[in-house]
This record gives sequence, C-alpha cells and structure tokens, in this order.
Amino acid sequence: MLCRSCKTVLSDGETRCPVCGVSIMIDGLQSPYELDNEVIPFIDYSQPRSLPVATSIQISHAESSPKQPYASQQTILANPQSDVQQPLQIRHGISAGAAAMLIVLAFLLIGGSGFSYYMLKVQPAELSVQATDVVRNILTVQVQSTSNANARAFASFTAIPPQEMYHQIVSQKPTFTDQMDKQDSHSWAKYMQPTGACTFLGGAYHVRTSLGFPLCLALNTDLSNFAYQAHMTLLHGDGGTLLFRVDYLHYTFYRFIIHSNGTYSLNVLQNNGPYETVLDSGYSSVIDTNMNPQPASIIATVIAFDNLIYLYVNGQFLSSVKDSTNGSGKIGVSATTNNNPTEVVFSDIQVWEL
Repeated sequence: MLCRSCKTVLSDGETRCPVCGVSIMIDGLQSPYELDNEVIPFIDYSQPRSLPVATSIQISHAESSPKQPYASQQTILANPQSDVQQPLQIRHGISAGAAAMLIVLAFLLIGGSGFSYYMLKVQPAELSVQATDVVRNILTVQVQSTSNANARAFASFTAIPPQEMYHQIVSQKPTFTDQMDKQDSHSWAKYMQPTGACTFLGGAYHVRTSLGFPLCLALNTDLSNFAYQAHMTLLHGDGGTLLFRVDYLHYTFYRFIIHSNGTYSLNVLQNNGPYETVLDSGYSSVIDTNMNPQPASIIATVIAFDNLIYLYVNGQFLSSVKDSTNGSGKIGVSATTNNNPTEVVFSDIQVWEL
C-alpha cells in the first residue's frame, strides 16, 4: 500500500504514514483525523516524527480511534476540551463584575427613587411636624413663663397696702395725661341730646344729664391694668362718674360713682342688662366734706389690676373689690342724676399703665 501523499510504501495494518504522518483509510473506516468530511491539512514540520504526535492531539473525535494506543491521548485531551468550552459558558452567563455592577445600579435606582420620595414627601412632613412641636413647646414655655410672671406680679401687687400702693403709683410719671381742654388723639366722644351731652366748652370737658348717664368715652383707648385719675368738678346736681374697662360693643363696663351726699358705689353693667350690679358701696366723710356746697371739686382715682379694683377720693383709700366681669376696655366719664339735672366738668386726666 502506498501513502497517498508522499507515495511511501506502507506495511499492512499501518494507519498512518511513518514519513509524512497522513492517516490511511482501513476497511472503509474514517480516520479519526477527518472531521465532518473535511480532512485536516498536512503541515510539513521540520521534525516530522515528534511534531505529528503534538499535531495529532485533537479534541473532537478522540473517542473514534480504533486502537488502544490512543486511549492515553483521550486522557490527555480531556482537560483541553474543558478549556475550549469554558469561554462558551461565560458568554451565555454574566460575569461576577457585571452582576455586581447591575446590583449596585439597581440599588441606586431603587434607593434613588426612595431617597427622592423621602426628600420631597417624607422629610418635609417630618420637618413640619418637628417645627410644629418646637413652636408648640415654645408657646407652652412662654405661656407658663407669662403665667408665672403674672402670678409673681399679682403677689407683689397685693402685698402692698392700698394707701402705699396709691402713693407709689402716682409718684411715677404717667403713661399719658390729658388736660381735657380740647379734642386730642384720645378721641373723646362729642354729642348733644336733650337728656345728655358730652362736649368741650370753655376749655373743659362738660358732661350733662337729666336722665340716665351718658357714656362719654375716650374712644382711642384700651387699657387692662392701670391707675386712672381725673379731676372732677360738680357744678350742680347729684354726682359724677369714672367709667373704665368699657366694652362698648357688648355694652359691658364699670362705673365708679361719687354722690354729692357723701356716698359712693362701684357698679358693673354686663351685656346691656336691665340692671347694674352693685359690687361695693359706702359713705366717706372726705366725699361729703368736699362735695358741698356746690360747685365742688374732688380727685377720683381707680386702680385696676387683674380682678382687683381699688377706689380712692382725694388720695384716700375707700374700698377694694374682686371682680372679673371685664378685663380691659376704654376709659370715660359720666354724670349721674337722682331726678336732678346734673352737670360735671372733667379735667387733668392721668393714666399709669401697670
């Protein structure tokens, strides 16, 4: 038999040319070096006896070799086969690095959405609740502080005897004064009716009444704790009045009435009721002495602090009461009558806010 490549004479049973290494067909069997009817071309190496062995180490059809000597090659070719297939497995999957990157990206996307929602929705709501709590706590502390301060002030105020209290207050500079000789920023009421009038006349503020009591108010005032003092001259009639803490809208106010017969009273009218409530009344020789004969003048003073009200005439303490009907309002003056036409002139008003 001749080698089909180099024409070397071959012995019986040889499957490979000992010179060129080309495989030989035996009994119609396909050589293990033929793959899919394509014959691997022969490469002429300079050392044909050693290199053909290396060249013959193929991968795909090692199992189809008919002779046992190639069994050792099957063992040798097992590892190279796995090396060839490994890259194919990597292409069908995802590398560890790529998987890690995808996981991180997913967390960023999900976390970013959650973070954005937190920043736009949750955090502002949380901050609003926190701010509300802070403001509420501040207001609570302020209310408590104010309440404690008021309690201390009230305790200090009531600890002073009424007569000494008066002297301490009037010795200070007033918050404002009003000579009552003409209209000013306090906006005193002016009107004239057959039964009553409030008007500036001859450099003084005149109040006249023949029925009831007119409300002659300083419309541009609103006082809570204060000392209020006025010079009162009774030209004729029955008496004069200081009005304070007047809530004109609800027709609620206090009246400190000084009568020409030497008596006084502190009344309160609430919500335009049909009757006044007399909180206190009494007789004072100071009033009786200084209101007769007419015309006669006195100085009337009211000190109001929270629910405490102190009454004075000519600097002399008369009485004190507790009442919380109305805590603030306007000041004013009036005249009172017991069936006698009455006219009172008011001047030299002084107010100390406490």
